[in-house]
Amino acid sequence: MRLGSAKNDGDDEQTGGGERQRAARVKRPVKEFVGDQRELYMVEELVGAQSPYERLLSDAMSGDGALFTRWDAIEAAWRAVDPVLKSHPRAIPYKRGTWGPKEADALIAADGRWHNPRTDGTTA
Repeated sequence: MRLGSAKNDGDDEQTGGGERQRAARVKRPVKEFVGDQRELYMVEELVGAQSPYERLLSDAMSGDGALFTRWDAIEAAWRAVDPVLKSHPRAIPYKRGTWGPKEADALIAADGRWHNPRTDGTTA
């Protein structure tokens, strides 16, 4: 499904039959912040529109890389993530409904400002 809009010339939210319109103010494609009132409607399919997969393939075949991540960005991301995946500390299990394992308190002990809130409004 796609959300579309149509020009709404009426100033009233009510149509002649008392039916409520779904409308929004939509910015015009200019630099100024000027908008028009538009009726919103749902459509199953737009005639001639490409599916997302068709668009992706079409962009790839025409050399438009706007929807694709560059290789150097992928490599940079892996340089940051890979060491963590290879050597990270084991997760410490804790009881559901708690604020985490007691070992987590050591992370903020030097600061001393964390207080576990309770459901009665007090802190621990």
